[in-house]
Amino acid sequence: MCVRNAVVNNKILTKMETSQIRIVVYNPAQEGTKGVYVLSRGANTGKVQKVPSLNTYAIYAPDEVLPLVEATANILFQSRRLRPYLHGTCIEFVRIQVYRSLFNELWRTITPEVIAKVAKQLEVLEQYSSSLQAQLKKVASLYCAVASAVL
Repeated sequence: MCVRNAVVNNKILTKMETSQIRIVVYNPAQEGTKGVYVLSRGANTGKVQKVPSLNTYAIYAPDEVLPLVEATANILFQSRRLRPYLHGTCIEFVRIQVYRSLFNELWRTITPEVIAKVAKQLEVLEQYSSSLQAQLKKVASLYCAVASAVL
């Protein structure tokens, strides 16, 4: 087994080969198991979720590599690599075999250090995006208030 080390959140993590990672359709019977959950269908196919739902894939891995697995899944979603593989006309979805192969390919090609670095950058961008969305809501309510004042 090939093992690579990474430092994430001041901890040394061991990144294992894909044989230690299972990507399956989420089953509510395994609710107590720690894992990373990604949407399997809809407009946000591949988006990482904090809690599982019926339309998710579960990625199970050893506890020490779960942060790297979550970061890798988020990189896969944010890079929009899933877009060409979506199927369906009304509700788009990605097949689990396709998701597995894309995730495993990304997992094997990127070093843990790069995954940690990109995950940190994506987290900063997500926070910035959230603040911009909050500002946009304020601007929209000001538009509404100004327009309502005329009536």
